[in-house]
Amino acid sequence: MKHGYAYGRLAILAGFLIVVLNLQAQSPANATHIGLVQDWTQHHIVFSRDGLLKNPSLLNRESRLLHQATRRWSGAQPQLSGETSNAAAFTAPQRDWNVSMGLGRIAPNMFPAKYSFDPGAAPDCTNDYVAFGLNHAGNVNQANLVALNNLYTGTSPTGLCGSGPPTFLFAYNITTITAGRILTSPALSLDGKKIAFIESGNIAGVATSVFHVLTWATGAGNGTSATAPAVPSVGNTASMTSINYASALDTPQRWRGLRGRSRSARTSARRLQFWTRTWGCS
Repeated sequence: MKHGYAYGRLAILAGFLIVVLNLQAQSPANATHIGLVQDWTQHHIVFSRDGLLKNPSLLNRESRLLHQATRRWSGAQPQLSGETSNAAAFTAPQRDWNVSMGLGRIAPNMFPAKYSFDPGAAPDCTNDYVAFGLNHAGNVNQANLVALNNLYTGTSPTGLCGSGPPTFLFAYNITTITAGRILTSPALSLDGKKIAFIESGNIAGVATSVFHVLTWATGAGNGTSATAPAVPSVGNTASMTSINYASALDTPQRWRGLRGRSRSARTSARRLQFWTRTWGCS
């Protein structure tokens, strides 16, 4: 029975991949590149096997479905060998590197966001990156949104990207209001070129949230470390689109409570919904 169940799961996965490949073959040559996004939004997509079998085109329209389905059902493959998995078969985690973030930390229960340029190829030292939102107000000596590439480094053995530390892809001070910091998890666009996040702080003593969409850049002028940041669009080609909220309660978690809000608060929340649905952050 176990073997039959495993073969069934593997057949479903193979069917999904065939459908996606066929759909991608019909896509225009200039279609936007889509990599593998791993952020908090991965845990907010609910789907069933039967639902995907009835509507396979969903896999092409929302690549997060494909990524999750692949991870969920590719686990059938080891079972085909007849070997039994056990805890002893797994090695203990090993620290490969560490990087100082200055005074910044990831807020409790929040997560960084990782982008893999091509999940079907070998890890990419240049284009794969991890973005961290930090819970400290930014200033000339402190970044609060940073990203690292050259991730696959390590010693004993030497990593794919060498034995040195990762490289700062960018380091930004994104603070636009008093004590502005990132207390929630950032989210990535499907092409990895944009990062959405919430800045929390205050304006004239009133707790306020600001929704930002950052189009990042790298190279000179984009910050070199967590303690040597740049400001988006100042001396660089990065840009940031922002929507101010009336109060700190106007965050994505509060969309359902729009009744009774001011017109400006309802408009801001609807704009946020538009942004997230448009570029794949919902």
